[in-house]
Amino acid sequence: AGCTPRKCGRGVTDAVITREEAERIRGIAERGLSLGGSDGGASILDLHSGALSMGKHFVNLYRYFGDKIQDIFTEEDFALYRDVRQRIQQRIAQVFGISSSAMYLTKPTFFSRMNSTGAKTTHDEYWHPHVDKV
Repeated sequence: AGCTPRKCGRGVTDAVITREEAERIRGIAERGLSLGGSDGGASILDLHSGALSMGKHFVNLYRYFGDKIQDIFTEEDFALYRDVRQRIQQRIAQVFGISSSAMYLTKPTFFSRMNSTGAKTTHDEYWHPHVDKV
């Protein structure tokens, strides 16, 4: 109860984050993705779980890089990422007339980098219908 939208549609806005915040978020993604990369065309970085594409597999970047991760991401980076996610959730709630506290965003939320390299694993074949169960 309370998390079902009252209307169906799509919300489009340029006012959730500033240009500076967008550039900082992009920098976070670029720094993280520079640590690995898929052998195929689709690479991902999930800050929540630590999943990072590396070759044909995924590694947990927090375990793989250990304490060196502090040289890559700052507490301010993580704070910005959390704040932006929360603002997106609040805007969705506002546009669709639901309570943001009753809404649960799916996880993982991740950064993707795509290029023209052919798929090497099924994870590179992002175009297939699928259900994320975790």
